[in-house]
Amino acid sequence: MSTIFLYVKNEGWKSFEYGSDECNKVLIDIGVTIGSDVTIISGVRIGSCVRIDSDVTISSGVTICSGVTIGSDVTIDSGVRIDSGVTIGIGVTISSGVRIDSGVTIGSGVRIGSGVRIGSDVIKSLFITGSSHYVIWYGTGILHIGCHKKEIEWWVKNYELIGKKQNYSDAQIKEYYGYIVICKQMQDSL
Repeated sequence: MSTIFLYVKNEGWKSFEYGSDECNKVLIDIGVTIGSDVTIISGVRIGSCVRIDSDVTISSGVTICSGVTIGSDVTIDSGVRIDSGVTIGIGVTISSGVRIDSGVTIGSGVRIGSGVRIGSDVIKSLFITGSSHYVIWYGTGILHIGCHKKEIEWWVKNYELIGKKQNYSDAQIKEYYGYIVICKQMQDSL
């Protein structure tokens, strides 16, 4: 067995023993704060100035870049990459193979499925359950309402006519026009 000394907040420098073959398995950079009851499995890399709250489990092959904040009661499965400046809320589960790009904030209680990529390179989309039909926008300038698939500009000009053909009430026509406006604003922001 070998001994390594790590600085523990409010306790100072403490010694920890490890087997000689374990030294290269977990790499933790300077300025990292780790709470109580944190489990870090082999092959994990943690960049500088990362804050990990209590009751966190980080599985093998995870990379956590600099400036990341991880809330308590979080589980991160194998092969996950979390880029710089990410904030992860309380009670989050991140499944294997997930990639979270820089600057993303994940709210509390979120569950992220395997292989998902979250961040700036992800196509923005929106799914709305309306009172009559679904509204789906994929960030491409095309909007699906029910079975109709048209460009957003077409919807802006024809929403009322289509609403009447679908036997929408005046309130529903107004409702769906609001959804069209939201999707147009999101499209214009790209």
